[in-house]
Amino acid sequence: PEISRIIEQYKVGMFIENHDPQHIAKQISMMVSDPELMVSWKAAALLASHELNWQQEQKVLIQVYSKYV
Repeated sequence: PEISRIIEQYKVGMFIENHDPQHIAKQISMMVSDPELMVSWKAAALLASHELNWQQEQKVLIQVYSKYV
């Protein structure tokens, strides 16, 4: 569920419909052959990296711990 949320929220990837090797290969081929999609995902990943990092998660963790101290 968390990966799904990240992919949908940040538009940084896509899901595969099944785990058939031929299907996976086809999806990977489609992704890497679309330069505009790759540029879009790179920009989205950069934005996500500013929000989804240890420095941000540390704040959340400290808040959780402070409730029990």
